[in-house]
Amino acid sequence: TPFTGGDFLPHLLNQLGACPPREAILSDGAYACGELTAFLRDKLGCRCENGGEIRFRPAIAASTLQSMGLSDGERPDDLSHQLTDQAAGGLAAYLQETQKTDLSHLGPIEVDTAEGRQYMELDLTARRTLELTETFRGGEKRGSLLWVLDKAKTAMGHRLIRGWLEQPLRSPA
Repeated sequence: TPFTGGDFLPHLLNQLGACPPREAILSDGAYACGELTAFLRDKLGCRCENGGEIRFRPAIAASTLQSMGLSDGERPDDLSHQLTDQAAGGLAAYLQETQKTDLSHLGPIEVDTAEGRQYMELDLTARRTLELTETFRGGEKRGSLLWVLDKAKTAMGHRLIRGWLEQPLRSPA
């Protein structure tokens, strides 16, 4: 999900709160953003690593995606797709260097733009006070909305219900 403009940071933090990462590979510019790294480390308990700037350069990122079969080079040339390709290409290069294994199971990049966004944006405070997936005081699943609603029998069903709660749809229909 690309975010642009002067007010991008709150939207980015809300998105990260919806799908909290365990590890973040950041470009030099993102790593230098103290508010972003503090949020990732302190609020989400995420490990932050500076992935270097070279991986995230547009030409190198695009080349990496094409060499891995994650892009056919036929993507629109708008800012949203360019930013997404830079991030995905940087991450793909990092995975190639560190995993030393076949990554052909990865699929093509999907871009979630502001115009087509179908999920409601909730900030971290709202998520915590609504107790969607864990209780406010104890941080436990028991007592949360997820605990009440999740009667699934499989792990895949549990993940699906959790995803529905963490990213509620904007349209009531």
